[in-house]
Amino acid sequence: MADDDVLIRLENVSKVYTTTQIATHALGQIHLTVRPGELVCIMGPSGSGKSSLLFVLGLLERPTQGRYLLAGRDTSGLGARALAQLRNRYLGFVFQTFNLIPELTVEENVELPLVYRGVKARERRQRVEEVLHQVDLLHRARHYPGQLSGGQQQRSAVARALVTRPQLILADEPTGNLDSASGAAVIELLERLHREGTTVILVTHNPEYAGVADRVLHIYDGHIVDEIRQVA
Repeated sequence: MADDDVLIRLENVSKVYTTTQIATHALGQIHLTVRPGELVCIMGPSGSGKSSLLFVLGLLERPTQGRYLLAGRDTSGLGARALAQLRNRYLGFVFQTFNLIPELTVEENVELPLVYRGVKARERRQRVEEVLHQVDLLHRARHYPGQLSGGQQQRSAVARALVTRPQLILADEPTGNLDSASGAAVIELLERLHREGTTVILVTHNPEYAGVADRVLHIYDGHIVDEIRQVA
């Protein structure tokens, strides 16, 4: 597979968390490639290393061993500023907790990443309107998070992830705090983004949600133990 066809490449990646008394091996010898436009689902029991893998992929944690190439760039020796620039350029995050700022409206929460980037006000307004329309929340733009349902708050978080136009969405149990109907709506939204060309990596416990993925990776004790390719 040519490097041009790979967005993510992990080579022999391990992650060890060390304290004064114990070393916890969260990931061991992970090899993984993800092509642009794929939807990859990561499944496994609690404590298996799913979130650790996602944090490494999101440049929030550094591997203890091995190499992580993002869009062909080796991230191993990069400093905090360069890593932050890569995150801003390529990545959008959706977590189980919505992480919305309660004192800001929906549109202000979604706009915030663009403010940090120094995007001009007119372009910020256009982009925010575009993504709120995408997640069917334009009518809630002036509402505060406390005035929204859980599903609407999570869709707001998805909009915030999308507003920077990332190539890759990393979603860590995005339905974990939602009822079944709201959870299904969020998964449907991620699936639609995938169909439109966004690369999505989804961590979930729910095998039904895994059915939308191109590939399902099963992780156990920090190792990828199985990979299932699914035919649309």
